[in-house]
Amino acid sequence: MKRVIFPIIVLIGIFAGITVIQAKLIETRNVNLSEQTLTIKGIVADETNETLAGAAIAVNGQKVYTDLDGNFTLANLGGSKCELTVSM
Repeated sequence: MKRVIFPIIVLIGIFAGITVIQAKLIETRNVNLSEQTLTIKGIVADETNETLAGAAIAVNGQKVYTDLDGNFTLANLGGSKCELTVSM
């Protein structure tokens, strides 16, 4: 039942314009990305810690969407700078 109601609540929040996305920085590392590829995995949640399904995550021209549990994975990222953007 939760799987059915949660997407409906998320859509209502999106259309009402009240959804706020909170990003938490867990760890930072200085890495030479020109020699390595990077994979970013995470969970997108709102200010009440509810996960957000369908949020768009973009970095360096690559875009993915969160699953029903708010999870996302961006793989094979390279370059010297990565800027992560989250939007609904």
